[in-house]
Amino acid sequence: YMKKFDKDNLNLFKNRFVEYYNNLLGGDKEEDAVKIWDKMNAFSSYGFNRSHAAAYALMGYWCQYLKVKYPLEFWTASLNFANYEEEVPNRISEIRKIGSEIRLKPPCVNKSDLFFVGFPDDNSIYWSLTKIKNVGDVAARVILNERNQNGDFSDLEDFINRVPKNKVNKRVVKALIIAGAFDNIGGQYGLKID
Repeated sequence: YMKKFDKDNLNLFKNRFVEYYNNLLGGDKEEDAVKIWDKMNAFSSYGFNRSHAAAYALMGYWCQYLKVKYPLEFWTASLNFANYEEEVPNRISEIRKIGSEIRLKPPCVNKSDLFFVGFPDDNSIYWSLTKIKNVGDVAARVILNERNQNGDFSDLEDFINRVPKNKVNKRVVKALIIAGAFDNIGGQYGLKID
């Protein structure tokens, strides 16, 4: 009942505990029994058994080690497992706050993937294609399939000619343009931005 925070049943056990404590030790020890009960009750609100606490401590140690020794890999994984709307902004803020050399880059049709992806050669993390509003999982997979089979896209026109219109429609292309996914590819439409 402590674990489930069932206050009504918990109070029944409190009375039994106090009574048993008094009978066990003899005499009037109700004040001591109530103190002990209150400590147990407080512990139950956020108490771990030993194995759980040990696992938390070990996990914390590993995370800190990876954060210091392999920051690009750590933050890439952290962004991938974070809740997009609530936790990703916090992760980005943390990366900037610790003064990391990691650069977060906007999506790129030639570098981004379904998830955030890290590039050790320039210590950067490219934004995920699926995290762009109006770019769904199916459209992102079609883009990646085409890129993997036939090479990088040379410009916006090449992209439009190579991807199937029924999977990557005008709305998806517009969302990619607004997100900056074509900024780093050539042609008259692309700008070379680093």
